[in-house]
Amino acid sequence: MFLARTVFHCSAFELPYRITNEEFTLWMAEYDQRPWGDEWLQTGTITAAVVNSNPYRKKKRGIKPTDVMPGGRSRRWQSDDEIRSGLDSFFAARKAAADGKKRKRGND
Repeated sequence: MFLARTVFHCSAFELPYRITNEEFTLWMAEYDQRPWGDEWLQTGTITAAVVNSNPYRKKKRGIKPTDVMPGGRSRRWQSDDEIRSGLDSFFAARKAAADGKKRKRGND
């Protein structure tokens, strides 16, 4: 499926109609020689390299590629109360900002 999606941009059902058995065998040999595919690991590695090379970042501990990958969460999930509290704070701040703009327009 990965070969169909990534190389031929088609479904796995459509792939046999696009390539021959010989070409499929060549692609499989290429993959055995030089595997490709884990884009999230590649993206995480690049992101970690950029973040860790920033001399002005506040945290001195570097990050790992898995820190920025989906499913690579090592931190705990927020509880429902924490999420609710965060959303309440967010919307209260937005309301206060909107009210401040209304008052400012009213004084002009």
